[in-house]
Amino acid sequence: MKVAVFGAAGWLGRAFLANAAGRHEIRACDIGPEAWDAWKNIDGEWTEGEKAYGDIISSEVVDQALEGVDGVVHMILYSSDQVSSQDAATDKFLLVYLRGLWNVLDGAQQRGIKRVVHVGSCQTIHKDGTFFTSAVRRPDASLYAVCKRLQEEMCRQFYEAYGLSTIVLRPDYIVDTRIELGRQREKLGTVGTG
Repeated sequence: MKVAVFGAAGWLGRAFLANAAGRHEIRACDIGPEAWDAWKNIDGEWTEGEKAYGDIISSEVVDQALEGVDGVVHMILYSSDQVSSQDAATDKFLLVYLRGLWNVLDGAQQRGIKRVVHVGSCQTIHKDGTFFTSAVRRPDASLYAVCKRLQEEMCRQFYEAYGLSTIVLRPDYIVDTRIELGRQREKLGTVGTG
């Protein structure tokens, strides 16, 4: 199966690429070649498939990335560190998370792609001690939390309106047991010892 992976150069993306090696034909999509630099010292240069670059807020960029694929994995993480003003950071954040996913879902629907995986985000356990379900929302109202919830609703809407089969994953803190590191590059301890 040929899969377009949005956010391929990120923490989760590069681990997905390592796992998919030899099993799927990959089009690794990210903002630009510099996106690969953050984890190059961990995984080296990725050369197992095709790379596509561009901003996910452009429907043309997304449409080109989706050409000829059978499935989509959407795992974009946006950091506003490089934006100078708070308003500009908020605008870009909304565009990447909401317009970007809209472009992916709409493009998949337009092209008849029936397999979409979207990676959301959620704490594992609610402050009241309840596990999160699709009906239980995150307790915070940060811009990130609200955008992630809206992304889930967008996926649901595309399923209900068009039958676009979408799996939404809601991880909490992602670690890579393959290399025994957490997202902040911290070394994982051995489970069950001590």
